[in-house]
Amino acid sequence: MSGYILKAAEEAIDLPIRWRDEKLKPGERVREDLGWRITPVVSEADLVIAEQHLACDTSFALIEGGVPGKTYMVSASARTDRGRDLIRAVVIRIADAPRMVA
Repeated sequence: MSGYILKAAEEAIDLPIRWRDEKLKPGERVREDLGWRITPVVSEADLVIAEQHLACDTSFALIEGGVPGKTYMVSASARTDRGRDLIRAVVIRIADAPRMVA
């Protein structure tokens, strides 16, 4: 997965973090999803996590909204059965609104 995503403000995107591909050691499993975080968030128009869940060593989030031209850091955290805490972050930039030509 790329560490950078460009999305339209009106678009919702599914964002998976596959811990097996990213950071798990052989034989290790994700035991607990520690949640998702978005920074910065200062208004209701900013990026939001509409849904989140964990399945088969993969954390999933449905990301919605955002202010055109603004850049956000979205991170997911998980704890393994060996007690290790994992974090993966992705930068999401909201595309500028299309300009109307008269």
